[in-house]
Amino acid sequence: MKKRLAFLLVLLTSFVLLSFSSYGTSHLSGQSQEKADLSVNITEAPEEIVVGEDYRLTVRIGNSGGNGAPGGTNADNSSFRALIRMVYLGAFPERVFDVRESWVHGLAEGKQLDWVFFWNKVPQLSPGRYRLEVLVDADHEINETSEYNNLDSVILNLGQNAVSYPEDSCVAVGQSCLKNEDCCPGRGLYCSDSTSTCVVETPDLSVKIKEYPGQLNLNGEYKILTVISNTGGSGGNVDDSPFEIMLRLVDPDRPSKVFPVRQVEVVGLGGGKKIDWQFFWKDIPRISEGMYRLEAHVDSGLQIKESNEDNNLDFKFLTLSSSCYSLDESCSDDPDCCSGQDLTCVSGTCQKLCGELNQFCCAGGQCVGRGLACSGSSGLCEAVLCGGLYQSCCNTGPECSTNLVCADSSGSQICQSCGSEDQLCCAGGVCTGQGLTCDTSSGRCEAVSCGDVGQACC
Repeated sequence: MKKRLAFLLVLLTSFVLLSFSSYGTSHLSGQSQEKADLSVNITEAPEEIVVGEDYRLTVRIGNSGGNGAPGGTNADNSSFRALIRMVYLGAFPERVFDVRESWVHGLAEGKQLDWVFFWNKVPQLSPGRYRLEVLVDADHEINETSEYNNLDSVILNLGQNAVSYPEDSCVAVGQSCLKNEDCCPGRGLYCSDSTSTCVVETPDLSVKIKEYPGQLNLNGEYKILTVISNTGGSGGNVDDSPFEIMLRLVDPDRPSKVFPVRQVEVVGLGGGKKIDWQFFWKDIPRISEGMYRLEAHVDSGLQIKESNEDNNLDFKFLTLSSSCYSLDESCSDDPDCCSGQDLTCVSGTCQKLCGELNQFCCAGGQCVGRGLACSGSSGLCEAVLCGGLYQSCCNTGPECSTNLVCADSSGSQICQSCGSEDQLCCAGGVCTGQGLTCDTSSGRCEAVSCGDVGQACC
């Protein structure tokens, strides 16, 4: 009887230990903090489709990585977007048509799912070859080891019995035409004069200053006339896509000094078209008199993909007759002083103030306030991060955070670790590690003998 009880006790103990071990392994693996690695493969797709017909598409989405790195988005309980789209290969640049999107609600490490998509009523598109693409985590929500396997694609054909644009018989790419209107709309096509066929061409925007004043006065009102042209094609939907045109004054002696004049939005300019754009200008900036460059810049925000970006800027020189006061001249209020010289009226005299937060940068792009840097775009001193590990030393308050020291690194003052062996000594020659002392010649913490009879305490 005692032997049987002992046997049962050993068996029960083994079962408990085995269960605990199994639970611990499962628990730890379920909490993996490795980055995820999503992938997608198209496992079933038609080779040819016809407008108006129904089809089925099957894709396999997997996660061969972990559940997401610490601080990142966890793949096991976070949704990500899957996108299906068709890319027409018969045009340049390629035309993209979104087919369908869906959300996948979490995919833990080592898991995969087969996603079946029923494609009802293929839209009316031009016959030809297309690339069918499936993209997972389209918005980059998941922290992954690789983003290069998030896309898979197959080539399929939209059959010749498909009917595109049935309302009016239009001419497709490479077919004969007499005028732009003959070419199918919505595809960036125009009728080429040289080949008399419908072609796709990248836009080429340009601008010219046609009328402008040769001289400006602070209280005057002026008209500036520009001509905007598109000598290229209508690819990229430029005929209905907005872009900007900007006027500005630039000091040719100090190109970083830029004074915006006007910025407006132009909505669309098709291939071979041009428009006159007129500006009325009366708010002349209070800047010092002299010669300035008046610049007109079209598509300044780079919204339009063009064949040539070098002709988007035109400029003319003009003279500004100023009534503002320069450095050390008498003044009664701030507006009396020339703003372009970074001056302000102090005690009845125009004085130069620069280098502090939101002030103009001093000569050489210098800022005197701590934690400030000169912005190349605005010419103003702006706040930057400082004081942290490998960040710039602050100019006001403590140079660096606790246990960091400000030191030269490749010509810049950078906050670095200090106090440990072979590191720089912290402020006041302090070393934080036991048995270390600050060597005055090298400025670094070095090990010393300690702890034995007659030696220093460690």
